[in-house]
Amino acid sequence: MRRILCVVSALSVLASAQTKRGRTSATTHGSRTHGPSRGSLLLQGGVGDSEEIGSAFRTLAGGAGAHIVVIPTASVGDAGPPGMEDFLMRRNKVRFGVGRVTVLHSLDRATSDSESFVEPLGRATGVWILGGFPGHLINSYLGTKTERAIRKVLDRGGVVGGESAGAMIQASWMDATDNDFTPEMSALIQANVRSGFGLLTRSAIFPHFDKRGAEAVLRFSAEHPDEFGIGIDEETALIVTSDVGRVVGRGRVSVYDGRHRPTNPLVFRNGERFDLAAWKRK
Repeated sequence: MRRILCVVSALSVLASAQTKRGRTSATTHGSRTHGPSRGSLLLQGGVGDSEEIGSAFRTLAGGAGAHIVVIPTASVGDAGPPGMEDFLMRRNKVRFGVGRVTVLHSLDRATSDSESFVEPLGRATGVWILGGFPGHLINSYLGTKTERAIRKVLDRGGVVGGESAGAMIQASWMDATDNDFTPEMSALIQANVRSGFGLLTRSAIFPHFDKRGAEAVLRFSAEHPDEFGIGIDEETALIVTSDVGRVVGRGRVSVYDGRHRPTNPLVFRNGERFDLAAWKRK
């Protein structure tokens, strides 16, 4: 009975957070897709160490003196393999060319909702969320102090970046059919469309787009015609600052508008820009 009450309480808190987020987005932004009012998002379509993307992330985070928090939760289970934290710290120092990297990981919601856990995020100028199982990110962080601390990084003018699942979680919608969601969380997501962090409003991110194809985004566009479905190829990133998206990398970003362009997306390549609020090229 105690366990059931804890689950019900957690779901109530998350549902309330989701409802408030939806109301805030609708009131503040109207019916268009928007990026953060401060800071930037970097949405990478798949794994891979691209020097161009890494350099762009480092610049947005403040250069070589940046403090990066890496969240590997989508990639690992429990505490992760021995030496995981040291390995990720060293690897990402080299990857992003910065001197300060902190690794933050928990599959326990009580831990991720604690002040001591989120303390490194209070010093961060950038956050990088690894790819893997998106349900791990939802189960661990949605509606917690960790999510709120990530938002504050943007409020301070920093950058939130991520690859694959780490890009998906930044949008307002995520696919609830992944089998790594807990039954309770899957039920919550089914009932609340805006199940990502919503850093990029009224949108869903579809990574590995050049490998997986358009089936999922076409379904999304049909079901949610007023929101963007954004397909991002591997080794490609969409950088969003305010309401302007810019493509970096070797591949393409395909933007589906279910009401006006449900099957024929606008396609952007390296260096091209897109006005998310006006839904047009810049």
